[in-house]
Amino acid sequence: MGKEKHHFSRLPWRKSEPATDEDEAWIRKKAGAHHPAFRTPADYDRSEKRYISDEEQAIEYLENLLRKHDDSQPGEPKFYQCSWEVVIQSLTQAQDAYAKNTGCGQRTGMALDVTLSAFEALPAEFGLGTVKGILGLMFRVALQGIENRAKILDAFSSIPNTIVTINVACTVLRPSQGDLDLREEFYRTLIKGMPLLVDVLLRAAPWYRKLKEILLFRIPETVAVDEVLSEWKGIIDSFNQRMQRMRDRMLGTLHQQGVDLQNQADKHFSATENHFRGLREENSTTHDMMRDLQLMMTVIMYNQKQLSKQKAQEASTWHHGLKSGADATTLLYQELQAIRRQGEIQQEENSRLRRENVALREEAALRAETESSWKPTHPSMAALSELELLGVIGVPSNAAWRDLDIVLSQSSSFGSQMLGKAQRLIRTRAFRDWFNQSESSILLVEGYLDISPAASITPISILDATLISSLLDSSNTLVLFAFAGLHREYEKPEVMNGPGGLLRSLIMQLLTSDKFPLSNLEFLTPERIAACQKGDIVALCALFERLLLQVPPSLQVYCILDGLGWYERNPWGQDLLYVISMFEELAQWDFPQTAVIKPMISFPHHSLLVADAVQIPVLWSRRYWD
Repeated sequence: MGKEKHHFSRLPWRKSEPATDEDEAWIRKKAGAHHPAFRTPADYDRSEKRYISDEEQAIEYLENLLRKHDDSQPGEPKFYQCSWEVVIQSLTQAQDAYAKNTGCGQRTGMALDVTLSAFEALPAEFGLGTVKGILGLMFRVALQGIENRAKILDAFSSIPNTIVTINVACTVLRPSQGDLDLREEFYRTLIKGMPLLVDVLLRAAPWYRKLKEILLFRIPETVAVDEVLSEWKGIIDSFNQRMQRMRDRMLGTLHQQGVDLQNQADKHFSATENHFRGLREENSTTHDMMRDLQLMMTVIMYNQKQLSKQKAQEASTWHHGLKSGADATTLLYQELQAIRRQGEIQQEENSRLRRENVALREEAALRAETESSWKPTHPSMAALSELELLGVIGVPSNAAWRDLDIVLSQSSSFGSQMLGKAQRLIRTRAFRDWFNQSESSILLVEGYLDISPAASITPISILDATLISSLLDSSNTLVLFAFAGLHREYEKPEVMNGPGGLLRSLIMQLLTSDKFPLSNLEFLTPERIAACQKGDIVALCALFERLLLQVPPSLQVYCILDGLGWYERNPWGQDLLYVISMFEELAQWDFPQTAVIKPMISFPHHSLLVADAVQIPVLWSRRYWD
């Protein structure tokens, strides 16, 4: 890291060699041959125990300077982390003062022909945020009438316009890597040169002299302002030449695109002309229409600009006709509301018939038999309250609702065509039967959507979230839900990840629902509590089943489970199959005093495991707590 023209260094007491003299010598002389990163001019900082590059030292110095100015100059504008608007105002005032005092009718430097929005769009990287504040300070100093006003304006007034020009060129003119490297070199040179100019132009200011005494920064005394400006000018000239080449490349590309478009128009016209010639030969009645169409195609071919305009108008009309994601979601919500109202009427009729036949099913004896088989064999040694059970489950009470908000907020991320394909589900007989019937059943949804398998939120997720929102308004439904795509990283021990996390979330939602009565937790023993706390899938399934038995029979429990394909892979596949077998058995319950259970299990593509599992009535033998 040999000393260069504008290489700065910190004061001796803050600078210290990181190792032996031999190590330092090797780093400076030979390490650069192994990798260009070692050739970066830098000093070793003992307090931070690392090398500090020239750019970092310069930025630190300039930031301290701005803070000192803002603290020591009451009544003056603040330039640390200021906006570009403050900088442009300071420059305008300085140029006006210069023109007035010199009798010049025209401002020097930047003509302010660049909008403020162009400056605000500049990135903060390469220290440009600090450069911005220094420019504002220099223009303010120039306004105060010091002897170096003209020199300050000459040195700094063109910098904002240059920065904007370089940034715009590298954004829209398809720059090469060499162009981007030159832009970075200009920014770095600008940063390293600024402390020298600031020192020359401010050394007479009392507040600056005090600051310089305490700043841990050493500025070379042998470098002249002209050297710095010359180096800046050299890089700017080089970039202007590169910018011209970028323009030439862009024009060449646009010309080729125009040629390609013309060729496409020629081919289109030729094919259309041949087609209509054949029609004319087959049917003479089309002669007049053919002539008009040929005339139209001829005009289009020789007026490419008009063709582009027409196509743009057609595209605009087509896009205007499409519904946005939010509009599509609203229509879906309204349709679901209508389906739900229709289903409620049907459910009331089914409930009436069910009540008339309830005596024939010996419900009292069946209920007594069910309860006796599930009583604990010994008293609970550690009875829990609902609040304590929530602590065992460990899921934040608002986690599921936060997930729902996240999914709904992404509805505008998908096109109307993709959302429409997902929303066709609600018009199918399978969905309507599942939604409206008064008996428990499982609905399996396989979307077969053309979407990335890595997507955590899909159009099916938007459909599920909208269905959930619709069901929340119904007084006779209790909605539990989970979005597996938001909790799919098995490497991280996140409490809501995997099938176990899904069950934890469902249990949390059930316990905190205002439609769920005060639960009876006498069946919980210390062993069962410990198993649930560890995330044992059997224990969590059994707890969920016991709690569902306590849901009032007047409610229908919808379990909307989205994106379970994430859990079909290892290490979660077997746990997921166990959860699905639980839902399958829940759907087969025929206890008179239990709620109707309606799981909906959705996949954006297709299921690899679950589809086969739910199609068989009794697939696994289940085991419960003794």
